[in-house]
Amino acid sequence: MNYSPALAQVIFCGVYWLLLFVVYFYKVNIRLLRDDANRSGIAVFGLLVLLYSIFEFSGGDFYNYKLLYDNYAIFGTTSHLEPIYETFIDLSPNYYIWRLIVWGIAVSIWILVVKFLKLDSAFSSLMFILIVFFHFVGARQSIGFATIFWGLSFITDNSNKRFWHILVGCSLLLISILFHKTMIIYILIILVSMIPIRKRVIAVSLCVFPIVYMYFDTFIVSFLQYLGNYAEDTSNVFQRYLDSDFRSDANIFGTLRLIIERTPVLIAVLYSMYKVFFVENRQPYIYEVLLRASYIMIYISFLFIGREVSAFISPRFWDASLFPVTIFLSYYFFKIRRTSIVKVLVLMFLAAKLFLVLYNIYKFA
Repeated sequence: MNYSPALAQVIFCGVYWLLLFVVYFYKVNIRLLRDDANRSGIAVFGLLVLLYSIFEFSGGDFYNYKLLYDNYAIFGTTSHLEPIYETFIDLSPNYYIWRLIVWGIAVSIWILVVKFLKLDSAFSSLMFILIVFFHFVGARQSIGFATIFWGLSFITDNSNKRFWHILVGCSLLLISILFHKTMIIYILIILVSMIPIRKRVIAVSLCVFPIVYMYFDTFIVSFLQYLGNYAEDTSNVFQRYLDSDFRSDANIFGTLRLIIERTPVLIAVLYSMYKVFFVENRQPYIYEVLLRASYIMIYISFLFIGREVSAFISPRFWDASLFPVTIFLSYYFFKIRRTSIVKVLVLMFLAAKLFLVLYNIYKFA
């Protein structure tokens, strides 16, 4: 049985997102002159995100997961979902309860990350709405990403419980693999990002991009062979993405949407890289790790653009980068929130998401 969203459902999702933005844009603006971070109210925001996630009709994965849920009811297994999601199906009397469980866990962990890092609740909520919102509410990997960054928060904590926090953090990194096999790839990126790098390395990485792009296919083959020795399931999943027959058939509007959506993220990351690693040279360690991880994921995403492989890969790394980008900018942009660059980028993020909402409505009109 095939499912597809109705125009009214797509409009409902777009209006819901817009109302969220208006509320939290207002909450941020009435607090702009305050210097201290307000840490209350994040739970309410989490509930609003969870409500949207349960009824996220406009995303393609909503109905893909519905098919998987129905198939599990008939055949007792799925060929796509990890076992933990099948367990959640066993606990769910219907599809919407399943989504409540999955995204309830994801939202709860994200809230724990925001609270652990003592981020401003209103500003971090606004960054979430403008950057990662539509990726978080649609993909089950959100639990895995939230768990990874919760674990990273523990690992990089400098409190007097450092040993126990490192132990808990490493455990959380391993647990994240239960929620998606490819999480091991992102864990490796996080581990690499924990290595301090000098600005010269960043500059060289940009300069040699054309050369790396030229020989990247050879590197991928070697990497999958190496990964297969330690995590065969993850290697197989990644190989299936590469071998997929899916190709991007985006029309001019789809291409324009990608350019509009990605441009403010690229500007924000490159500006932050320049300020943090070339000018200021010092931020709390976890935020430097998050910024490096964002850069690496975006770098890899661009390495896959235009290749004779599945069009799945480049968007996967791009979408993954939005999680650390959101957390980093929730801290760094709050710190420099009165500057013109932040105001301009917020407007660019808004324009990108409005275009996405209108594009979705146009597709089903």
